[in-house]
Amino acid sequence: MAVHGKDASMTIGSLSIGGVSYRYNVTYPTVDASVFGDAWQFNYAGLPAVEGSFEGFVIGAFPGAILAPATVTLNGGNGGSASGPAYVFAGVSTAVNDAVRISGTFKSTGAWTFS
Repeated sequence: MAVHGKDASMTIGSLSIGGVSYRYNVTYPTVDASVFGDAWQFNYAGLPAVEGSFEGFVIGAFPGAILAPATVTLNGGNGGSASGPAYVFAGVSTAVNDAVRISGTFKSTGAWTFS
């Protein structure tokens, strides 16, 4: 499941990220429920989770820290969106001749909505 587009945007709490490229996956961990005598492995699906990565430019003032968990909102240029609480692990890089860049990963810590 992917939401993408040339006009994509992302927010982490009140921090806006532009020129963003991101990827996320909805995962369902599995639990092996096989027993002796089964001919095939039998798995139960666990609870859903969202994991992803991102990189882009900081728009406006950088708050200096991202409090976890934060609400992550992903808006695709095609009109789709995904949003929910997540732990964010991010790094910021700067250069004299470039914009402030941010990149990192996120992992859900509650229910997400998709549209």
